[in-house]
Amino acid sequence: MSSAASNTKKNILILGSTGPLGALTTLQALDHHFKITIFVRSPEKLAREIKDNQNITMIVGQLTETAKLFPLLPSFSHIVSVLGPQGLSYKGKAISEFYDVLLQEISTFPTSHRPYVLALSTPSQEVPQDTYSLPMYLMLMIFKRVGARPYSEIRAITQSFEKYGHGIQWTLYRVGNLTDTEGKGFASAGWIGDERWKLSTSRSDIARWLIRDVECEESQRKWVCMMPAL
Repeated sequence: MSSAASNTKKNILILGSTGPLGALTTLQALDHHFKITIFVRSPEKLAREIKDNQNITMIVGQLTETAKLFPLLPSFSHIVSVLGPQGLSYKGKAISEFYDVLLQEISTFPTSHRPYVLALSTPSQEVPQDTYSLPMYLMLMIFKRVGARPYSEIRAITQSFEKYGHGIQWTLYRVGNLTDTEGKGFASAGWIGDERWKLSTSRSDIARWLIRDVECEESQRKWVCMMPAL
């Protein structure tokens, strides 16, 4: 079976398509012939090649309007989320509260109908596998001082998955400083302090990594219930 034919069976939901990383991820998914649904708050912010694409189903709504989205959840094989607190002035817990109800809803489905969830996090969420990195240490010290609210939301997102993610396949991929430089391939997944880990990563490399992970068969998923740094 060809890759294109196999990928038409992948029915994915993308959250955050209006942002730079979300747009790149959506375009990558289109290139791989996935069946795509996007859930957006502000469709006017979508790139034209996404907004006008007949191969994309668009649902418009707020994260609190779960009734628009949740009836479709059993049909998705994957949920790819690039949602994250935007800017140092971010307030509230909208994203983590959305994940709370999303994961609780998914946990009610038969195991065979539970989508694999890939969700964005940042290195401000440390994990035991990480090792010391001076650039990361300095960045965290600054972020905790000037970005207390988004820092708190990132931690709350992790708590959502740890509390409600039992019995669900999920990966929280942690990204640091995102750049618009054209990458040369795929982001490397590992732990902070690894030889290959870098503080900055190309958005295009992350988008390709995400879609490659979607392409993997269930038995090949390497980062289930883990939080790799890209």
